Amino acid sequence: MTDTQRVLSEEATEAFDHGWLFPAQVEHFAELSRFGRDEAFRLLDVGGGSGLFAEALRERFPRCSVTILDLSAKSIAKAEGRGITAVLGSILDPPPELSAERFDVVVFNMILHHLVGDSDEATERNQKQALRVARGLLNKGGRVIFNEYCYSGFVRDGLSGRLIYEITSSKALADVIGFVGRLFPNHLAANTVGVGVRFRPLCEWTRIGVESGLVLERTIDGPSDTPSFVRRILLLIREVRRSSAAFVLQEPPCTNGS
Repeated sequence: MTDTQRVLSEEATEAFDHGWLFPAQVEHFAELSRFGRDEAFRLLDVGGGSGLFAEALRERFPRCSVTILDLSAKSIAKAEGRGITAVLGSILDPPPELSAERFDVVVFNMILHHLVGDSDEATERNQKQALRVARGLLNKGGRVIFNEYCYSGFVRDGLSGRLIYEITSSKALADVIGFVGRLFPNHLAANTVGVGVRFRPLCEWTRIGVESGLVLERTIDGPSDTPSFVRRILLLIREVRRSSAAFVLQEPPCTNGS
């Protein structure tokens, strides 16, 4: 049984429709995927939105074929307007037309932290389910690649991400936090309040990938994304980096016929 996923409103989703992250994401993808510029491959962009990353990727790899999977009908329409194949649905329970497809690579760009449920345990199950589904959509030799905010804390690395989840997922605090976020947007963004986000340190993201049945191939420790001083103190954040990881399919055990 799939846990419920909390979904952002169309208005909140549109707030994330920008391309400032994509240059670093494309560079990480190029290094982790090992595709040559003129190589043909099929890619599923989970939560790919309106297709801005897909466009940036096709400039670097003109022969790649991109399919976007997204929950936002508005984003799907925008992607299709850009000539990109786009499917409306969730990676947690993909639509039938996607389930029969196979891809050379599945990417999650800043998406895993949005797969939140009604508890921290349910959220981790959602994140693992997404990676398990992605694993099943891969061709032989395929990869799952993610790019994520990776938080490390002053007390312990996983605490900051948990604090952020508990605060942002609280529906009781939504109005208060939303008001404060509008007054001080540099200290407390309000786009996900009442729904939640679940950030993790890189070691936790990779653990979730391995526990989903994938094999970690390589990580890239990306650029720093330093939060404001107020956020660092209140949420015990030591550092935030935009890092990436590549996973491959687990090889079946060898059998000895002798």
